[in-house]
Amino acid sequence: MKNRRKISLFTILILFIFTIPINAFPIKTVSKDKEWSVTFNNNIKFTKDNLYKNIIVKDLYNNQIPIYVFRTENNILKIIPQDNYKEGNIYALSIDENLQSENGSALKQDEEIIFQIEGKKKLNIKEIIKKQESVCYVKVDNPNEDVYHYGSGFVIDSKGIIVTNHHVIKSYTSLDSITVTIDGNIYNIDKIIKDDSDKDITVLQLKDVDKELPTLQLTDSDLVEVGDKIYTLGNPLGYTNSISQGIVSGFRLGQGRISAKDIQFTAPISGGSSGGVLLNEYGEVIGIVYASASNGQNINFAIPIDELKYMLDD
Repeated sequence: MKNRRKISLFTILILFIFTIPINAFPIKTVSKDKEWSVTFNNNIKFTKDNLYKNIIVKDLYNNQIPIYVFRTENNILKIIPQDNYKEGNIYALSIDENLQSENGSALKQDEEIIFQIEGKKKLNIKEIIKKQESVCYVKVDNPNEDVYHYGSGFVIDSKGIIVTNHHVIKSYTSLDSITVTIDGNIYNIDKIIKDDSDKDITVLQLKDVDKELPTLQLTDSDLVEVGDKIYTLGNPLGYTNSISQGIVSGFRLGQGRISAKDIQFTAPISGGSSGGVLLNEYGEVIGIVYASASNGQNINFAIPIDELKYMLDD
């Protein structure tokens, strides 16, 4: 009689992943950033030498993936997946069948744990609209003229640090000529923290902020891809707290900023949108809206948010 090889739960998952609902399997959802625990049979004796060698993780394509096991206590493994684990993907963690039990005999491999890396939550349109509470109306008065300039901005620190475009505030004659309105509250400017006319980015500190302001989360703009869904929030033509949506349509060089790569997007914008925020579908900031092609339709540009992060790190 031929020996029968044991078929693992993960093998079954691979074979039927496209035909069987995923919730038919016991899947543990884990975070890529936090430790989680796995408990194995008490017959298994983990040592420093066998810990990394005998803990095996494979993906759906049966590729073995490294994992960081940093502590054992009563046969409980404390685990943190590394950067090569992708959000939303499913993996199987098991013990090498050659690992021996405490008495030296071969260990029966009867334990396998299926886990999925927790993904970021995509926001619905109502959740995106709620981000308007962090968007501001930036106004620059000129005492020598009867007109004023205006644009948009957004809060990146609850103590009153906001970001806008340099060209939005460049006509200011003094800090007192700039006002920022957030959720109906008007603030003056305490100081200019950063200002780069080439990058077209200005960072301002508001004066007399007596409460914590809602902020927006910055993400990595180098992860943005063509086709990604995006939203813009700003004040086009002075219509405050306006929202529009579209996709990333490309990446362009030299659209108005020297030797800089811009994110091209399709969400409609108008005068007054400059300094507004470009969000991904997780509600994270990927860019600062700053320009559009006047002779085209929905050919608009944003400054990748990584440029702001580099400025703040200097």
